[in-house]
Amino acid sequence: MSSMADPMDALVEIQQALNAKTPFDVPELGEGYKTWSIENSIGKRHVFAKIINGEIQALSIFGLVDPVDGIECWAVGYAVSERHRRRGLAVEAFRKGLEELKRDLSQSKVKSFYVEAVIDVGNSPSIRLAEKLFLCTGEKMIDGESGRPALWFKRLIVTE
Repeated sequence: MSSMADPMDALVEIQQALNAKTPFDVPELGEGYKTWSIENSIGKRHVFAKIINGEIQALSIFGLVDPVDGIECWAVGYAVSERHRRRGLAVEAFRKGLEELKRDLSQSKVKSFYVEAVIDVGNSPSIRLAEKLFLCTGEKMIDGESGRPALWFKRLIVTE
C-alpha cells in the first residue's frame, strides 16, 4: 500500500517547465495527451498529461509500488488545473493513463495488476471520483507518510 502524494505538485512543476520553454519532446497519444516514463531512485512512474497550447489541463501518474496479494500494483494520482475542473478531465486522464498502462503491461506479458489510490478523508471530490473509477468504497487507513486518516482504493485490472 502506498502513501498519499499530491499530484497537483507534479502538474504545477510540469506547467512551470512548459512556461520556461523547457524542451518537451515526448510521444503524443491523441486528444492532446502526451506520455513519458520516469525511472529513478524513487521508482518507476508513467505520466499521462493533457497539454493544449502549452497549458497542462489534467494528468494521471501511475507509480509502481509494492505488490498487493502477490500481484504487481500501480498507485495512481490525478490532478486537473483549477480552470479546467468540472469537465470530466480527471476521469479522462485516469482512463487514458490506465488504457496505455494496460497496453504496455500486456505487451510485457503481465496478465493482471492492481491500481490503487490513497486519498485524504478530507478530499471529498477526489473520494467521489475514486468511488466511480475504482467501482468500490475506500478502506479506512492511516497514511504511513503523513499520519493522516485516508481511504485506500484498489481495483484489479486484467490485461487479456
